[in-house]
Amino acid sequence: MLLRGHGLQAADRLPAQALALEFGFRNPGLMRLPLEEALQGGVSDCRNRIVQKMFQLVGLGEQAGSGIPRIFKNWARQHWRAPNFEERTSPDQTVLTLRMTSLLPDEVIEELDKRFGKKFRQLPETQRLALATARIEGEVTHNRLSSITTEHPHDLTLALRSLVENGFLESKGATRATR
Repeated sequence: MLLRGHGLQAADRLPAQALALEFGFRNPGLMRLPLEEALQGGVSDCRNRIVQKMFQLVGLGEQAGSGIPRIFKNWARQHWRAPNFEERTSPDQTVLTLRMTSLLPDEVIEELDKRFGKKFRQLPETQRLALATARIEGEVTHNRLSSITTEHPHDLTLALRSLVENGFLESKGATRATR
């Protein structure tokens, strides 16, 4: 995202802003790759090769197409809400919002740990996230879980099914309406 800072208007000269618990990055122009392709990584399509080369010469840049997947991976590692990409028109700009809001608040984890003990601590991360979401929001659905994790939809189905089968969650509804 840093390498797309050319052509800024006077009012846009600060493309990054730090708010209380989030960072926002705004760059002119729309994404040159579909977000899904950028998330997979491996494709580099830089707008400003000269600036990219400058960063590479000081050891701060690469041309591997791994920047966006790395951002998502590191945010997930911290259990923070997934980064949000938004493309705006008039004028065209891409906005990346990085929220440092925990998906797994300490007090919720402590409560689930007391309730389920060792069984909770041994669950895979996605299942712990599903239980924390259910505790915080009163329910967890496949759609909700897919919006806060990068896991494949089939893996989310298996995770939720396992939680129900092992008595961590109760299922309400059928198929797509299951909660």
